[in-house]
Amino acid sequence: MRRRDFLRSSAVAGAAAAAGGMVWSKGAAAATFGETPADSQSVMLPENVRAQSILEVFMYGGVSPWETFLASDEYGKNDERFLYAFYDRTLEACSGCGWETTEDKLLTPFAKDSAGKQVFLGPFLQPLLARPDVIERMRVVVNRHDLEPHEAAIPLAICGRTLGSPSMASLGSHVQRYFVDRETTARGAPYSYGFATAGGYIPTDNVLSVVATGLHPGSARPLLIKVDNVARLNELLDRTGVGASTDREKYDALMRAYFTNYEAKLRFGGKGSALRASRFHELLQASRSIENADSVKGVLDPDLFLKIPGKSCEDESDINVPAMSLKIAAHLLTHPESPAKHCCVIDTGLNEADGGGGYDTHEEMTFTQARNLKNLFTNLLAHVNAPGENDPAKIDLNKTMIVLNQEFGRTPGAQEGGFGRNHWPYGYAQIYIGGPITKDQQGVYGSILETGHAKVYTTPTENRIAALLAMGIFPFDSASYSNSDVQGQTNDTRAIADATRRILGYEV
Repeated sequence: MRRRDFLRSSAVAGAAAAAGGMVWSKGAAAATFGETPADSQSVMLPENVRAQSILEVFMYGGVSPWETFLASDEYGKNDERFLYAFYDRTLEACSGCGWETTEDKLLTPFAKDSAGKQVFLGPFLQPLLARPDVIERMRVVVNRHDLEPHEAAIPLAICGRTLGSPSMASLGSHVQRYFVDRETTARGAPYSYGFATAGGYIPTDNVLSVVATGLHPGSARPLLIKVDNVARLNELLDRTGVGASTDREKYDALMRAYFTNYEAKLRFGGKGSALRASRFHELLQASRSIENADSVKGVLDPDLFLKIPGKSCEDESDINVPAMSLKIAAHLLTHPESPAKHCCVIDTGLNEADGGGGYDTHEEMTFTQARNLKNLFTNLLAHVNAPGENDPAKIDLNKTMIVLNQEFGRTPGAQEGGFGRNHWPYGYAQIYIGGPITKDQQGVYGSILETGHAKVYTTPTENRIAALLAMGIFPFDSASYSNSDVQGQTNDTRAIADATRRILGYEV
């Protein structure tokens, strides 16, 4: 565009935006994602029990269920498997964390599984057990799939789709799309965020699928924050490449003019609705996001990024990435003006496990997992209101559901005779706390055989569907999931009812 045409074009841009003719109000041209059809409304959760937001913690590497959420007082007792694989080391690890090692602290009765067998909460959950109000609202779901490599299992756990699937989108992306499509006025701050570290993960493990958008438009992408490399984020948000604030205003006006002119060419004879041009709309959204950088900065207090040192059990670190991530996530979820709807924290541990992440413990499991679980739950629960607390800056379990996710668990027995455990996707735990989960839904769904294989179980895809249902988001769409992703179902209504019953504990 020639400069002498700029003022004329700027006037056109201003008029179009004011009249709502452009796609600056995002939803005018986009299909409304997540809208429940009339014939399925009767099986959706009642609005008064739905979660308003989700805090997802991805326990990268895979937590051993045998010392945590699916402990047994029988399995492995005679052949040194399950809880008894490293029993003496487990006692040592508990002592090093300052936990009691009496029998009643090692195995706490929780609930009966789907086979009627008693499930215990194991010794590494003692920080969680110290909050009975949280335990009262906890539901443990047995999960199973057959992908052993991190590279394949992580996208499946985070997105509910296998690597390479065109519709492989994270839960945060689905949530972001849902709320963006319902905006009546443009909101500058994102609805979904992902928290990771500049290091602490293996790039080929596909951990960054946490911001995958699949078939959603670019506006559905969650904002990724690397909490230990915030300088780069600040540089991008400051838009130093454009110049001072007055220069940025001129730049934004020029971009609006370009988009207005191009959008006019998408109308037949300059009239009517614009032709579909998905790439144009995505570019428009990208430009809009850049223009809203100050809004993003407005919800990210610089003090949140001050480095926090960490100590857990007998280990220390100069920077506690999970603690920082959880602090920022709690701030965003409880923000008074632009609250987040989904935050996913990648838990890489206080210190990295021998296999990477926080819990990929091939060579040494007990001390590493005890340390990192204590670090996780101590920092997580510090941001959850206790009974009668009512701190507006803390998470309210009546509003926010916490999801503890992971790509798989760990083997029932030792790996190659050592002190670690290998990958085990054949029977492990997915955890839901708060939101629609009350004391009436507390318990265990699924069951595990003495081989460690799940007999009654859910799948990672079903758990992504259930998370959407917990927020009242219709989960079946070409960009998300199908009713056939629910075991044994081919009908939307029956699939919703079945997933809601098994995973969330509601008969609808």
